[in-house]
Amino acid sequence: MTATFCGITFFILCGSAGMALLVGAIPVTTAQVVEALLRGGGDQAGVVIWSLRAPRVAVAVLAGACMATSGALMQGMTRNPLADPTLTGVAAGAACAIVVAQTCWPSLTPVWHPVLGILGGLLAAALTFALTWRERFSPAHLALAGLAVTAFATAGITTVLVISGPEAASLFFWLSGGLAGRGWEHVRLVWPWALAGALLALICARPLNLMALGDDAAQSLGLHLPAWRIACGAAAVMLAAAAVAVAGPLGFVGLCAPHLTRLCVGGDHRRLIPAAALFGAALVCVADLLARTVAAPRELPSGFFTALLSAPLLIRLIQRRGHA
Repeated sequence: MTATFCGITFFILCGSAGMALLVGAIPVTTAQVVEALLRGGGDQAGVVIWSLRAPRVAVAVLAGACMATSGALMQGMTRNPLADPTLTGVAAGAACAIVVAQTCWPSLTPVWHPVLGILGGLLAAALTFALTWRERFSPAHLALAGLAVTAFATAGITTVLVISGPEAASLFFWLSGGLAGRGWEHVRLVWPWALAGALLALICARPLNLMALGDDAAQSLGLHLPAWRIACGAAAVMLAAAAVAVAGPLGFVGLCAPHLTRLCVGGDHRRLIPAAALFGAALVCVADLLARTVAAPRELPSGFFTALLSAPLLIRLIQRRGHA
């Protein structure tokens, strides 16, 4: 089942990425796409493919994989199906830190955005988990605490946008989950953080399997729970903040992708984490393709389509559990 799921997901990812390179205001052929990818941009079609469309696809893949992996880590470390970067306030905290910095210090280079996002996400995660620590991350308390932190961060973002001036429009589109104007500089910005977070997530896979047995059982098997929870949380925040820095807070990816992947590949995090990353990459790539083409020549926020694609899947998941 794991191989079948990963094969289908990889096919969807490759198909949507290929369509994203072909479709646009300037029509290109498959031969031009292959030539541009192999030799770089020379003519007009090559410049459009290599300089505009290819980096956007790469950012979509990285952001989707990061958000899905972050959600899988949060759900595993808390044993809570509602945990994800959006509902725990991490995405809003990261976005708030970046918006405040971008507005107060316009000359700040984008290379600092992931760092600021990680700091904001860590603060939001610390507040959320501190409020639910005594309740052992129960779904109800985690949801309420996450909503409170998200509301506080959103209020800060709204206040800053009101007083920000001309840059408010671009910030608002980014906050909706927009990938317009993404180039290779954004790929270079996010991939080191994505790689570091992914490696740490894979290291945490076995401890997450032990955490699933319960705190007492995990500790009896020699697992140092506080240290590994901090490691999992750090990796989750790093991945979510990196994605937010280049793509905005993409809603439902971190919640939907791990759930649906778990149904197909099981709860072993050694398989779940890479499979969820693949599914998240495909989901965001498809959503961004729809954002570019549905209302062409206008462009819609990719975050709208990640929510639109995830909602029916989550409803179906709830129905299946209700009949179980």
